[in-house]
Amino acid sequence: MQHAKLLNLIILTLSAPKEVMMSEMSAIQSVHLKRIEHYVNLNSANPDLSPNTVAAACHISVRCLHKLFASLPYSFSEWVKMLRLKQANLILKSKSYVTIE
Repeated sequence: MQHAKLLNLIILTLSAPKEVMMSEMSAIQSVHLKRIEHYVNLNSANPDLSPNTVAAACHISVRCLHKLFASLPYSFSEWVKMLRLKQANLILKSKSYVTIE
């Protein structure tokens, strides 16, 4: 299992954009954020999505998750809210029969 996690980290690191790799954020931090983003995108409709569930799914501590977002201009909760609002906006724009309910 550890080998799979390490391989996943290497693949995500190598696929990161050059701007991310050259930024002040370490490659490992950017990989963790990418993994968090992937998990949240897949599970954004889950009403029980929380820092605890995301951290557990991404094999990091809740403290680590919050530290990753400390260097960003928004908290984890604000980011999830923005992501959900963007997804809702896209759905409302793309389907004329969808209501806000």
